[in-house]
Amino acid sequence: MEHLVQQRLAEENLVSLEIGDRLIDREHEWLLRCLQHLLDTPESLHGRDEFFDSLGQLGTELSRHFAHEKALMKSLKMPADLVAEHVKAHL
Repeated sequence: MEHLVQQRLAEENLVSLEIGDRLIDREHEWLLRCLQHLLDTPESLHGRDEFFDSLGQLGTELSRHFAHEKALMKSLKMPADLVAEHVKAHL
């Protein structure tokens, strides 16, 4: 049952994160799938190298994604205070 709730949350989050930019939308989908994979990892594997590798890859991709979002917002000439607010929300 918990897995179904997590799956439903991931699907709902994916729809709510769509902004109409192909790159950003694909990154949101990939990041949610990666997070879902980590959530689905049996607890017995949490201390293993594969788990930490996946966690590290997620961190790297999140950093890259945040840079893409920030660049997109600046290219759209969004006010600096809105860009800063969005960046702060990720912290």
